[in-house]
Amino acid sequence: MIKAAIKNAGGKPAFAQALATEVKQRGVGAIPQTIKDVISRVVQLAGD
Repeated sequence: MIKAAIKNAGGKPAFAQALATEVKQRGVGAIPQTIKDVISRVVQLAGD
């Protein structure tokens, strides 16, 4: 399902932009805690 969404959005950069736009419209509270945790971990790993 994720691969199909990325493909339909026009690739990973376009999907990321669409996702950011959707979060901006819905608000940060619409992001599931699991996704927030994953993003936090990725940012933490990138900083090491």
